[in-house]
Amino acid sequence: MGPMVLTQVATGLSMLAGAVLVKSMELTRYAHCAECQVETLRRGDVHMHRVSICMESMYE
Repeated sequence: MGPMVLTQVATGLSMLAGAVLVKSMELTRYAHCAECQVETLRRGDVHMHRVSICMESMYE
């Protein structure tokens, strides 16, 4: 992969991260990772949101 491809990937990831953060504010916070993972198994489509909330709650 050339530098150009990597730049595009990085840009895409940062945009995705921004969208996830905005979306995560609409969701309830999950204090424990285990809880988060159970929820993820039930609804695979919100995996990224749950993970970001989990990460935030770990550092609070």
